Amino acid sequence: ALSAETLAKFLRRLHEFPVQAALKCGVQQDHRSLTDIASRKVKLAGFLSKVVEHLSPEESGVIEAYISRLQTDRVEAVNAMLHGDLHFKNMLVNEKGIVSGIIDWGDLSVGHPACDLSVAY
Repeated sequence: ALSAETLAKFLRRLHEFPVQAALKCGVQQDHRSLTDIASRKVKLAGFLSKVVEHLSPEESGVIEAYISRLQTDRVEAVNAMLHGDLHFKNMLVNEKGIVSGIIDWGDLSVGHPACDLSVAY
């Protein structure tokens, strides 16, 4: 519970950082097109075609159904500073197992704050 609270506080502060200041410092805007659903669907279908032979018909069917249900082509723009690659391998924890730091800032960008929440999914 403490790690979740710590991570939530970190994300709130990061996402509240002034976007214009980040852009002035050279932080790129959604340079990986994370909110461009149309192009991400094409990428996902390409990835699926490469692994489909390793999936059961049920597994590939679930993924294909998910892709087909994505009706939006682009997520509404909301700008915040993002870590961009937030997952458990980029979190440092202290001896009590509580998140104490975040590493790997190479995908720092400005974009939709939900992109940093995929770690919870």
